[in-house]
Amino acid sequence: MYDVFISYSRTNQKIVDVFVSRLREEGFSIWIDRKGIESGDSFKSVIVKAISESNVVLFFSSEASNQSKWTAKEIGLATAFSKPIIPIKLDQAKYGNEVLFDLVNLDFVDYTDPFKRKDMMEKLINVLHSKIGRDIPPPTKKRKDKHYLWYGVGVAVLLAITISVLFLLNGGEDNHQSNQSTNLTHLEPEKVFVVGNVSFKMLLVKGGSFYMGAQRDNPDLPGFDEDAAEDEEPVHEVKVNSFYMLESEVTQSLWKEIMGEEPKEKEGWTEAYGKGDDYPAYNISWNDTQVFLKKLNALTHKQFRLPTEAEWEYAARGGHSTSYKYSGSDHVEYVCWYSKNATKTSPVKKRQENELHLFDMSGNVWEWCGDNYSSYDSSDIQSKTDTLHQNDYVCRGGSWGSGEWRCRVSTRKYRNADHVSKHLGFRIVLDS
Repeated sequence: MYDVFISYSRTNQKIVDVFVSRLREEGFSIWIDRKGIESGDSFKSVIVKAISESNVVLFFSSEASNQSKWTAKEIGLATAFSKPIIPIKLDQAKYGNEVLFDLVNLDFVDYTDPFKRKDMMEKLINVLHSKIGRDIPPPTKKRKDKHYLWYGVGVAVLLAITISVLFLLNGGEDNHQSNQSTNLTHLEPEKVFVVGNVSFKMLLVKGGSFYMGAQRDNPDLPGFDEDAAEDEEPVHEVKVNSFYMLESEVTQSLWKEIMGEEPKEKEGWTEAYGKGDDYPAYNISWNDTQVFLKKLNALTHKQFRLPTEAEWEYAARGGHSTSYKYSGSDHVEYVCWYSKNATKTSPVKKRQENELHLFDMSGNVWEWCGDNYSSYDSSDIQSKTDTLHQNDYVCRGGSWGSGEWRCRVSTRKYRNADHVSKHLGFRIVLDS
């Protein structure tokens, strides 16, 4: 028995895969046809059985799927089996004649507005839980038996004693690492800092595990992206602790406030490549970022740093494994300044933010990470070094001069620590 049957056109596979990954992450079992229907006999023997054994049918409505005879048959079968149908609108196309009768009176889930997609996804998940009958379980009934009451009191006392002993064994100090999840609810959602005449906002990125990297061989496995490069493989699970990240790239105004002057390398900042307080700082080497951080930390008495590569990708993905192709959207133009819509850097925070309210993680300028570049392996680690790239550091996110392929959340490149470029800047993080 399947929770959800997916009816769609393979033209929309990339968008559909975002839904499939998110729903599987929520624990739903999914039936989706990856290979296409070869004949009527195959349709009857496979699709009919799958629909009859599914609780809900999701129909992804688009110009292609609305004109497809196969999706029309699937909707007809779902209606015949009295299966709930939830249509998800991917574009503004109208229904084809064959599906009009069954769907015209159903409420849409509208995916066409990029600014409402996060809320839409959460509502869809809640609706599916409700229709499948897996809503939040009712609270357990209280026992009136005094035996159970005293048992519960005993457990509570024993737990309190155990916690006290552990606290004393640790010298009475708070262990930040072990209490990460316990203290998570007490972390501020944002921190605002003021240095001189410039303020900047750091946003909380709650820690967790995610699949880092991308692969192009198997759509049913995590991290599938048909554009994945070799150095993005293998996809591997990584644990990341909570941290705060600057909501945008470091701006020219913040750089000047800390450093006192513009960078001198390659003529600094010019009108030709973008100049102004709200523009990202560029022509900044990795070594320059370390000088900046040292001065910033002296002024604030904090320990700001560059993000690890894993932290950067986790944040770009919105804090989870299933993510858009670019940071915040599958549509590059919504979130990204890149080669087709920009000829120089642009002021920060002018494109759509991602799920964590972080801006410009795709495009505008590449961003330095704290890690030396290294090939991936399957280890559960956050950063790596090797002897081949001891002075090469990771850059992420693409830039205004990049093609859309380079602006994906999993794309990697590296540059020498002394390298400066009009395409390269940085953002900072702070441990929680």
